[in-house]
Amino acid sequence: MTEDTSNLVLEHLRAIRATQGEHSRRFDELGRRITNVEDALRAVRRDLLVHDEDTATLRQEVEGLRSQVDRINARLGLVD
Repeated sequence: MTEDTSNLVLEHLRAIRATQGEHSRRFDELGRRITNVEDALRAVRRDLLVHDEDTATLRQEVEGLRSQVDRINARLGLVD
């Protein structure tokens, strides 16, 4: 009876070890996937910063052009 109990306990321990191994592999995979998502998010944030800088530059250029058009209109007497 003791040997049967020992074998049963060993079988359960082996099953637990196998399950734990699978959980460890899945946990490692999830860790890698989260790292990839974080890297992608950092890249998106960098891209957004570049686009924000480009937008600010374009706004300055448009404002400069608007000022030039206003001056030209004033010289031509086209001011409302």
